[in-house]
Amino acid sequence: MKTAVLMHTFDQRAFIWPKFFEYFMHSFPTSNEFSYYFANEAVDFDIPNFFRHIPTGTGEWSERLTIALDRIQEDTVLYLQEDFLLTSVNQEALFNALAWHKNHGNLITKLGSHNFFHTEPTDEILLGHKILKHCTGSMFAMSHQPIAIFNSAFLRHTNPNPPVSARNHESIATAAINCIPELLDKIKIIPDSTIIEYLHCIADGELIIKLNELPTLPPFQQQTKDGQLY
Repeated sequence: MKTAVLMHTFDQRAFIWPKFFEYFMHSFPTSNEFSYYFANEAVDFDIPNFFRHIPTGTGEWSERLTIALDRIQEDTVLYLQEDFLLTSVNQEALFNALAWHKNHGNLITKLGSHNFFHTEPTDEILLGHKILKHCTGSMFAMSHQPIAIFNSAFLRHTNPNPPVSARNHESIATAAINCIPELLDKIKIIPDSTIIEYLHCIADGELIIKLNELPTLPPFQQQTKDGQLY
């Protein structure tokens, strides 16, 4: 089955969308291996024609994410937010990571580590990197950054009722995951990964880079095999 590429956003961040898609179209290949989704609240926006629009309506972050996931049929989701401006994507490495995620039945495969994570090495090696996993009690076993691959059903199951913000989702889901060692074993981290590199343009709700000073980028030079997308 294909992998869903989900850009999940809210309408107050519409000012970032043009630059997000400019960078996306420059860095991310269009492939028959993916289905592409844009989930916002209600504002009309001229998205690339290969994206499917999912209007979620207003509501808390987790409620809007649940609505989006309910509209996606794929079992695997590459989750993006509007403040990840993609600067480069190693296509071959991404496909390898996706295949590894699916073949191992991972719940989350994080395409990079973070100094907030409390990790330990595993015996697994992928793309020249020794795979890590979260230690019991680790902060941010559930995290939305760095960019990660999710099992769609698992991600939906972590959304609590009543709905919560993105930050509270990370906290609540992490606490639940830490109570079940079997779940921690299915959350893996590819450290020091350059599979997908990006500029993070929002921190603590504030814009930290000047969008109008970023360079204008040309569209991605599409790679094909035998004239077909791959």
